[in-house]
Amino acid sequence: MIYAVIIIGKTMKEFESSNFPENNSEWGSQEMFWSEKDWHAYLKKADSDIQRFVKLYNRFEKTPNTLDAIAHILGWDKESLMLDVGPIFPVAFNLDNADAEYPFSMHKHPVFIATRGIYTYIGQKWTLFLAKNSLNGRFVWRFSKTLFGAENNIVLALNAIEVGDFNLAVCHIKRSLEAVNSTLYYLESLCDRQAIAAMRRAFFDLRTLWLRVLSNLREQAKPRVR
Repeated sequence: MIYAVIIIGKTMKEFESSNFPENNSEWGSQEMFWSEKDWHAYLKKADSDIQRFVKLYNRFEKTPNTLDAIAHILGWDKESLMLDVGPIFPVAFNLDNADAEYPFSMHKHPVFIATRGIYTYIGQKWTLFLAKNSLNGRFVWRFSKTLFGAENNIVLALNAIEVGDFNLAVCHIKRSLEAVNSTLYYLESLCDRQAIAAMRRAFFDLRTLWLRVLSNLREQAKPRVR
């Protein structure tokens, strides 16, 4: 089982305040002075985190429990201070591995990294498939549109979680999962089963990951009896 680190019930800003206090963090005292150059460097580092995930995904794509194997290598399934605080997502993040000089934003979120990494992997496989096969333009457009919709709704779900609106996040996740099911339907209509096998596995990994998140969010969205 992959464990999680982002606490449901705490926004990223609250998490940042409690784990990166201003008197102990260079980030806390310099936040308002970050230049465009600083943020470009931050995004470049975030992109490299995603690319590292993609490389690992390619390495373990045919092994059982691919996500768990990658999480172990990245240190996401080790103990962290946050595991004892409250309800959490299904992917873990080890504070010891975090970059203390950087803020904790969605770009550092393990679920975000895994999701973007898998979608990057799918995009690469889809590009290779198109290079070797001639498909109807309308089909390609519908598939690509559905693929974008699935990823976009996940990003919106993470934003909703960041502000603590778990019911909104649940709605976006359900939309994303519906889009994933549609992309799987499109893939099934293609004849080259071997070529699309890798994409199918990746979509199932995405669905598994976000069904875990969805289950956890629904628990947190339930009214609390005082």
